[in-house]
Amino acid sequence: MEEKTMSVGALLEEISRLKEDVNTLTVAFSYLAFAIPEAQMKLTLAGLQYESTNPRWSPQQQNSFKHLAKEIEERLASPITIS
Repeated sequence: MEEKTMSVGALLEEISRLKEDVNTLTVAFSYLAFAIPEAQMKLTLAGLQYESTNPRWSPQQQNSFKHLAKEIEERLASPITIS
């Protein structure tokens, strides 16, 4: 396997880009609340809320589940308006 080197600055830029990608995916996934029937979405939400307290996951991953559940709850609670 060939080793690659990366400057600290380039590494920080890559980490920042990956964080933005993850945030984008989180928001995109939360919009499924508009596409999936409400009863099924509530089951998905319950699953995410369970995973946010599941000790199997790291505290950081639990927070990610909690954040996604919050995003979906907000989408479910808000009326759909397109301006």
